Amino acid sequence: MGLARITLMSNASGSWAVLGRFDDSPQLRADLDASCSTLHYHSDRRTHFKIVDEQGNTLATLRDGATQFEAVKGRG
Repeated sequence: MGLARITLMSNASGSWAVLGRFDDSPQLRADLDASCSTLHYHSDRRTHFKIVDEQGNTLATLRDGATQFEAVKGRG
């Protein structure tokens, strides 16, 4: 079985958009935390992000002034 794949999505105006699909790793998650939290901050916390698995289940979200992705209970 290969590496788990995740999808990064963004929502800034009511619709979710796919930003990219990646092989999941701790380093990738750290990089996404840094990049997305900066964008979230500079957009006055109006740009939201989520990470979903290959089945479309939300694993983590970054919204409402968070400074890093927060795992969805029971996932991520």
